[in-house]
Parts: sequence; structure tokens; C-alpha cells
Amino acid sequence: MKISIAMTTYNGEKYCLEQLESLVDQKHKPCEIVIGDDGSQDRTIEIIEEFSKKIDIPIKLIRNSPGLGFAKNFFNVFMNCAGDWICFCDQDDVWFPNKIQKAVEVIHQKPDVNVIFQNSYICSYDLEVRGRKFPDRFSAGSYTKKSLPGIWIWPGFLQTIKRQPFQSFLKAHCDKNGQLDTCSWKSMAAHDYWISVIANAIGGVEVLSEPVALYRRHDNAVTGAFENIGIKERLNISKKTGSDQYTRNSIIANDNSAYMKWLADKQSDVELTHDLFLAASKYERLARFYSVRSNIYSSRSMKQRIFYYIKALTINGYYYSTRSFYQSLKSAAKDFGVVFKIFK
Repeated sequence: MKISIAMTTYNGEKYCLEQLESLVDQKHKPCEIVIGDDGSQDRTIEIIEEFSKKIDIPIKLIRNSPGLGFAKNFFNVFMNCAGDWICFCDQDDVWFPNKIQKAVEVIHQKPDVNVIFQNSYICSYDLEVRGRKFPDRFSAGSYTKKSLPGIWIWPGFLQTIKRQPFQSFLKAHCDKNGQLDTCSWKSMAAHDYWISVIANAIGGVEVLSEPVALYRRHDNAVTGAFENIGIKERLNISKKTGSDQYTRNSIIANDNSAYMKWLADKQSDVELTHDLFLAASKYERLARFYSVRSNIYSSRSMKQRIFYYIKALTINGYYYSTRSFYQSLKSAAKDFGVVFKIFK
């Protein structure tokens, strides 16, 4: 089972060596480490080159000049991977020795799997565990086509993906010269979001509960700090989520629907085309659901709020998910509280 690691770096001299060492210490060794550096001005390149001389795992270093930016750098590295499966990797985290092994066990047990999502522990910049598992978004287990609800992203460094189907999808974004154009659609904003959208459409998703990495959060992190907050504060944040946020979610869902149709038109496989069009329909329904939820929060009269709440209840699949920690009966309870002004 050949596993490629797709890693990106940019001015990562402070942490990248610790990450590289954790990759080499994997129980299931990767067949290669492909690194895309986006124009580092510090010692990142020097550290990588020195490290590559000390190990027996080949490191392929791609030096981008000019820089490609966060999203395109990851996509470009992905296209240069040769393994059967690919693990994405950030420059500043630390993997547990069993991270790849746990994914490989699933691959051997379930031949139809396309994507494996794993969990991590959120840590401070000095790797002090904050006691919270992340992202911990879905219950552990197998997910079929279009069974994952809502709009979500599973962090890229916790994704292990089957190379062939995803590289095939990515080629739809290449020009006649084979050059990747990540601006060809809005859903290409980030590799991990793009993979999450595709994974939900084609199925074969496996979620593993056990944390297999330390997710380092610090001031310079591209994707935010994710401070450890209590249940009470999370509830207060949830209460503040209202009409504007659900309107934005409705727009995102409509964009995803249009993207699924765009991608379906570029496929030659009939079954795959069908799956993508079905996914487009689901996102259209999700867009309606979020639009209705937005109206619950923006309506001034209780009569209107009750009307939209009943309407939301009739849109099948979004208040009734039992496997998602979000977008479930908890959402229905929250909206009920808004309808009758239980939440102040």
C-alpha cells in the first residue's frame, strides 16, 4: 500500500523539522514526501534539504516562484503525488506514529472506501494538549453517498484520500496545457473543503474517532487559533448565530449545487455523473433549508417564526440527522427556542 504525504511549507523553520520527524517515525512508512514550498524566506528549504539526506524516504521538493498561495500550493503538490493514497500535511503539527497505520487498516478492511477522516488533539504552540478533540464533527463509522449533512470542512491534515478519483476530478480544472486553474470554481477555495464536498457526493467515507495527531494552534496559523472554550461560551456563540449566517450558508449551498452540476457535465462515467447531479439536488434542498432558518431569525412576529419553523420541519433530512453533532435535533431545539423567545 503506497502512501504519499503531500506537505506544504512557507516560512516554517520554527516547527517543520518536528513535523518531518513525526512523518518518518510512522509505523507504516510513506513511499514519498512531496513538499511544495511557497517562497520561504527563512531556513525552511535548508532544513528540508538537510533532513532529506538523513532518511531513506524520498523527499520531492517543489519550489514555487512566484508563490502559488495556500490553496493552489496544496493542489499542485497533490497532482505531483504518485502513491495509491495521499495524506495531506501541514508544516507545524505533529503526527502520532500510528496515524498512517490506522488509515491503512481501514483501506484493507473496506475496499470501497475513498476517504478517511481522522481526529486530533488541539494543542498550544508548545504542544500542550488542551484536552479537546478536533474536529470531532461526525460520529465514527462509514458514510455512504450524500449521507453527510450540512456545510462542513474536515481539516486537510486529517484526510487520507484515494488518489485516482480525486486527481481525475482535479483534471477538470486544468486548461489545455494541463495547468491547474483553481479559480475555475468557488468551491476550489481550499483543498480540504473541496475534498469534503466531493467525498459527500461519491461516498465511501470512513470517520475514525481516535486522535492521531497534535494540532498546533498559534498566532501565525493560517486557519485560526481554535481556543479551548467551555460549554457555556459555546452555547452563547450558538445563540448569536442568526439570520446573516444562515443566509451565507444558503449561498454556499447554492454554489456547491452549481459546482456539482458543472463537474457532472465534465464526467464520462454515467454513474458518477448521476451521483454528482443527485448531490446537486441535495445542496439545493440544503440552500432552501438555510434560507428558511434565516427567516426564522429575521421575522419579528411569532406567527411568522412559527410558519417558517414548520416549513423547516418539512424539509427532509436536516433536523433529523442522528450521526452529526451539528445540523440535527439540537438545531431544531435551538430554532424552537428562537421561535418562542426562550433564548434572550
